[in-house]
Amino acid sequence: MKHEFWERTIKEFSLDRDLADFKTWDVVRQIPIYSEHELVDDYYREVCQLLRSSPHQAEWEHVLSKGEPRRGHTEESYARALYQPAAGVSTTGFRLKSLHHVLSFEQLREKSILDYDCIVEFGAGIGDTAHTIFDRGYRGAYFIVDFPEIARISSYYLGGRAEVLHSVDDIPDYLPLNLLFIATWSLSEAPPELRNKIAEKLTGADYLILFQFSFYGINNMEYFVEQWPSLTKSFYRIRPLRFHQSMGGSWYMVGMSPTS
Repeated sequence: MKHEFWERTIKEFSLDRDLADFKTWDVVRQIPIYSEHELVDDYYREVCQLLRSSPHQAEWEHVLSKGEPRRGHTEESYARALYQPAAGVSTTGFRLKSLHHVLSFEQLREKSILDYDCIVEFGAGIGDTAHTIFDRGYRGAYFIVDFPEIARISSYYLGGRAEVLHSVDDIPDYLPLNLLFIATWSLSEAPPELRNKIAEKLTGADYLILFQFSFYGINNMEYFVEQWPSLTKSFYRIRPLRFHQSMGGSWYMVGMSPTS
Protein backbone atom coordinates (compact mmCIF):
# COMPACT_ATOMS: atom_id res chain seq x y z
CA MET A 1 0.00 0.00 0.00
CA LYS A 2 1.65 3.21 -1.22
CA HIS A 3 0.55 6.81 -1.39
CA GLU A 4 0.51 8.02 -5.01
CA PHE A 5 3.45 10.30 -4.14
CA TRP A 6 5.59 7.24 -3.55
CA GLU A 7 4.16 5.42 -6.57
CA ARG A 8 5.51 8.22 -8.75
CA THR A 9 8.80 8.58 -6.94
CA ILE A 10 9.79 4.92 -6.84
CA LYS A 11 9.59 4.73 -10.64
CA GLU A 12 12.63 7.01 -10.78
CA PHE A 13 14.84 4.54 -8.91
CA SER A 14 16.67 1.86 -10.85
CA LEU A 15 17.38 -1.48 -9.20
CA ASP A 16 20.47 -2.06 -11.33
CA ARG A 17 22.16 1.32 -10.83
CA ASP A 18 25.57 1.34 -9.14
CA LEU A 19 25.19 2.63 -5.57
CA ALA A 20 28.74 3.93 -5.21
CA ASP A 21 27.67 7.57 -5.70
CA PHE A 22 24.00 7.42 -4.67
CA LYS A 23 24.24 10.64 -2.62
CA THR A 24 24.74 12.56 -5.86
CA TRP A 25 21.61 11.20 -7.61
CA ASP A 26 19.02 13.81 -8.47
CA VAL A 27 16.09 11.65 -7.31
CA VAL A 28 17.74 11.05 -3.91
CA ARG A 29 18.23 14.79 -3.42
CA GLN A 30 14.81 15.81 -4.68
CA ILE A 31 12.67 13.66 -2.34
CA PRO A 32 14.92 14.38 -0.35
CA ILE A 33 16.18 11.25 1.38
CA TYR A 34 19.61 12.85 1.34
CA SER A 35 20.54 16.52 1.51
CA GLU A 36 23.78 18.24 2.40
CA HIS A 37 22.97 21.47 4.21
CA GLU A 38 19.22 21.48 4.89
CA LEU A 39 18.65 23.86 7.85
CA VAL A 40 22.12 22.91 9.03
CA ASP A 41 22.75 25.97 11.25
CA ASP A 42 19.45 25.39 13.05
CA TYR A 43 20.16 21.71 13.57
CA TYR A 44 23.67 22.49 14.85
CA ARG A 45 22.43 25.07 17.35
CA GLU A 46 19.84 22.71 18.82
CA VAL A 47 22.12 19.66 18.76
CA CYS A 48 24.59 21.63 20.87
CA GLN A 49 21.81 22.36 23.37
CA LEU A 50 20.73 18.72 23.43
CA LEU A 51 24.31 17.58 23.93
CA ARG A 52 24.78 19.85 26.93
CA SER A 53 21.76 18.27 28.64
CA SER A 54 22.63 14.68 27.71
CA PRO A 55 24.06 12.36 30.39
CA HIS A 56 26.10 10.78 27.56
CA GLN A 57 27.47 14.02 26.12
CA ALA A 58 31.02 12.80 25.45
CA GLU A 59 29.86 9.66 23.65
CA TRP A 60 27.46 11.59 21.43
CA GLU A 61 30.07 14.26 20.68
CA HIS A 62 32.27 11.49 19.32
CA VAL A 63 29.42 10.39 17.02
CA LEU A 64 28.99 14.00 15.91
CA SER A 65 32.67 14.44 15.09
CA LYS A 66 32.70 11.31 12.93
CA GLY A 67 30.18 12.88 10.58
CA GLU A 68 28.37 10.77 8.05
CA PRO A 69 30.27 7.98 6.25
CA ARG A 70 31.85 8.68 2.89
CA ARG A 71 29.93 5.75 1.42
CA GLY A 72 27.68 6.98 -1.38
CA HIS A 73 29.76 10.11 -1.99
CA THR A 74 32.28 11.07 -4.60
CA GLU A 75 35.33 12.92 -3.29
CA GLU A 76 33.82 16.16 -4.56
CA SER A 77 30.39 15.62 -3.00
CA TYR A 78 31.89 14.64 0.36
CA ALA A 79 33.96 17.83 0.39
CA ARG A 80 30.77 19.83 -0.26
CA ALA A 81 28.96 17.98 2.52
CA LEU A 82 31.47 18.90 5.24
CA TYR A 83 30.22 21.42 7.78
CA GLN A 84 32.61 23.36 10.01
CA PRO A 85 30.60 25.79 12.16
CA ALA A 86 33.40 26.62 14.59
CA ALA A 87 37.12 26.18 15.06
CA GLY A 88 37.92 22.53 15.71
CA VAL A 89 34.39 21.37 14.79
CA SER A 90 33.91 19.32 11.64
CA THR A 91 30.91 17.15 10.83
CA THR A 92 28.20 16.97 8.16
CA GLY A 93 24.73 18.44 7.99
CA PHE A 94 23.05 15.10 7.51
CA ARG A 95 24.71 13.63 10.59
CA LEU A 96 23.45 16.64 12.58
CA LYS A 97 19.91 15.93 11.38
CA SER A 98 20.09 12.29 12.48
CA LEU A 99 21.64 13.27 15.81
CA HIS A 100 18.84 15.74 16.41
CA HIS A 101 16.29 12.94 16.00
CA VAL A 102 17.98 10.55 18.41
CA LEU A 103 18.99 13.12 21.03
CA SER A 104 15.45 14.55 21.03
CA PHE A 105 14.13 11.05 21.62
CA GLU A 106 16.51 10.37 24.51
CA GLN A 107 15.60 13.66 26.17
CA LEU A 108 11.83 13.20 25.79
CA ARG A 109 11.87 9.51 26.73
CA GLU A 110 14.57 9.88 29.42
CA LYS A 111 16.12 6.65 28.23
CA SER A 112 19.25 5.75 26.24
CA ILE A 113 18.93 4.40 22.73
CA LEU A 114 21.33 1.65 23.84
CA ASP A 115 18.80 0.32 26.35
CA TYR A 116 16.70 -1.32 23.62
CA ASP A 117 17.07 -4.92 22.48
CA CYS A 118 15.41 -4.36 19.12
CA ILE A 119 14.63 -1.41 16.85
CA VAL A 120 12.18 -1.40 13.94
CA GLU A 121 12.47 1.56 11.59
CA PHE A 122 9.79 2.26 9.02
CA GLY A 123 11.03 4.11 5.95
CA ALA A 124 14.70 4.57 6.87
CA GLY A 125 15.71 6.58 3.81
CA ILE A 126 19.43 6.12 3.21
CA GLY A 127 19.80 4.71 6.73
CA ASP A 128 21.67 7.50 8.49
CA THR A 129 19.54 7.50 11.64
CA ALA A 130 20.35 3.81 11.95
CA HIS A 131 24.01 4.51 11.17
CA THR A 132 24.09 7.16 13.90
CA ILE A 133 22.64 4.66 16.38
CA PHE A 134 25.17 2.00 15.37
CA ASP A 135 28.00 4.54 15.68
CA ARG A 136 26.85 5.20 19.24
CA GLY A 137 27.50 1.51 20.00
CA TYR A 138 24.10 -0.14 19.51
CA ARG A 139 24.44 -3.88 18.89
CA GLY A 140 20.86 -5.12 19.17
CA ALA A 141 18.60 -6.31 16.36
CA TYR A 142 17.64 -3.69 13.79
CA PHE A 143 14.88 -4.12 11.21
CA ILE A 144 14.18 -1.69 8.37
CA VAL A 145 10.83 -1.78 6.57
CA ASP A 146 11.01 -0.01 3.21
CA PHE A 147 10.41 -0.23 -0.52
CA PRO A 148 12.93 -2.56 -2.23
CA GLU A 149 14.20 0.29 -4.42
CA ILE A 150 15.14 2.41 -1.39
CA ALA A 151 15.97 -0.38 1.05
CA ARG A 152 18.83 -1.51 -1.18
CA ILE A 153 20.41 1.90 -0.55
CA SER A 154 20.10 1.69 3.25
CA SER A 155 21.35 -1.91 3.20
CA TYR A 156 24.42 -0.84 1.21
CA TYR A 157 24.98 2.21 3.40
CA LEU A 158 24.78 0.18 6.62
CA GLY A 159 26.95 -2.64 5.33
CA GLY A 160 24.20 -5.18 5.97
CA ARG A 161 24.00 -4.50 9.71
CA ALA A 162 20.22 -4.09 9.59
CA GLU A 163 17.76 -6.70 8.34
CA VAL A 164 15.69 -5.29 5.50
CA LEU A 165 12.00 -6.13 5.17
CA HIS A 166 9.69 -5.03 2.38
CA SER A 167 6.34 -5.36 4.12
CA VAL A 168 4.87 -4.76 7.56
CA ASP A 169 3.66 -8.36 7.35
CA ASP A 170 7.31 -9.48 7.34
CA ILE A 171 8.01 -8.02 10.79
CA PRO A 172 8.51 -11.04 13.09
CA ASP A 173 5.56 -11.76 15.39
CA TYR A 174 7.79 -12.46 18.37
CA LEU A 175 10.03 -9.47 18.97
CA PRO A 176 11.78 -8.58 22.25
CA LEU A 177 9.57 -6.74 24.72
CA ASN A 178 12.17 -4.00 24.97
CA LEU A 179 11.36 -2.67 21.50
CA LEU A 180 11.65 0.76 19.87
CA PHE A 181 9.79 1.83 16.72
CA ILE A 182 11.21 4.72 14.67
CA ALA A 183 9.53 6.59 11.82
CA THR A 184 10.93 10.00 10.86
CA TRP A 185 8.35 11.56 8.50
CA SER A 186 7.74 8.21 6.81
CA LEU A 187 4.68 7.09 8.78
CA SER A 188 2.96 10.43 8.20
CA GLU A 189 3.42 9.87 4.46
CA ALA A 190 1.76 6.45 4.56
CA PRO A 191 -1.96 5.74 4.03
CA PRO A 192 -4.00 5.62 7.30
CA GLU A 193 -4.83 1.94 6.85
CA LEU A 194 -1.12 1.07 6.78
CA ARG A 195 -0.48 3.22 9.86
CA ASN A 196 -3.23 1.37 11.70
CA LYS A 197 -1.71 -1.96 10.70
CA ILE A 198 1.67 -0.92 12.10
CA ALA A 199 0.06 0.30 15.31
CA GLU A 200 -1.57 -3.10 15.80
CA LYS A 201 1.63 -4.98 14.93
CA LEU A 202 3.83 -3.01 17.34
CA THR A 203 1.48 -2.29 20.25
CA GLY A 204 3.52 -2.10 23.45
CA ALA A 205 6.66 -0.69 21.82
CA ASP A 206 8.20 2.66 22.65
CA TYR A 207 8.28 4.93 19.63
CA LEU A 208 9.93 7.91 18.02
CA ILE A 209 7.72 9.44 15.34
CA LEU A 210 8.44 12.65 13.47
CA PHE A 211 5.46 13.87 11.47
CA GLN A 212 4.47 16.87 9.40
CA PHE A 213 1.18 18.62 10.10
CA SER A 214 -0.36 17.60 6.79
CA PHE A 215 0.50 15.46 3.81
CA TYR A 216 -1.50 15.60 0.58
CA GLY A 217 -4.75 16.38 2.37
CA ILE A 218 -4.24 14.10 5.39
CA ASN A 219 -4.45 15.90 8.76
CA ASN A 220 -1.54 14.24 10.54
CA MET A 221 -1.87 16.22 13.75
CA GLU A 222 -5.39 14.94 14.23
CA TYR A 223 -4.38 11.36 13.45
CA PHE A 224 -1.29 11.14 15.66
CA VAL A 225 -2.67 13.03 18.66
CA GLU A 226 -6.14 11.48 18.66
CA GLN A 227 -5.95 8.07 16.97
CA TRP A 228 -2.39 6.75 17.31
CA PRO A 229 -2.22 6.74 21.16
CA SER A 230 -5.55 4.91 21.31
CA LEU A 231 -4.47 2.31 18.74
CA THR A 232 -1.11 1.70 20.43
CA LYS A 233 -2.43 2.04 24.01
CA SER A 234 0.37 4.46 24.80
CA PHE A 235 1.25 7.68 26.56
CA TYR A 236 3.23 10.28 24.62
CA ARG A 237 5.12 13.54 24.69
CA ILE A 238 5.14 15.90 21.73
CA ARG A 239 7.59 18.65 20.74
CA PRO A 240 7.66 20.90 17.66
CA LEU A 241 10.64 20.84 15.35
CA ARG A 242 10.45 24.61 15.42
CA PHE A 243 12.56 25.55 12.42
CA HIS A 244 11.20 22.92 10.02
CA GLN A 245 8.13 24.61 8.56
CA SER A 246 7.34 22.70 5.35
CA MET A 247 3.84 21.17 5.05
CA GLY A 248 2.57 23.08 8.09
CA GLY A 249 5.48 22.30 10.40
CA SER A 250 6.80 19.10 11.99
CA TRP A 251 6.55 17.51 15.45
CA TYR A 252 8.42 14.86 17.39
CA MET A 253 6.17 12.38 19.14
CA VAL A 254 7.77 10.05 21.67
CA GLY A 255 5.67 7.40 23.36
CA MET A 256 5.63 4.43 25.65
CA SER A 257 3.13 1.88 26.88
CA PRO A 258 1.87 2.21 30.48
CA THR A 259 3.81 -0.94 31.40
CA SER A 260 7.19 0.24 30.04
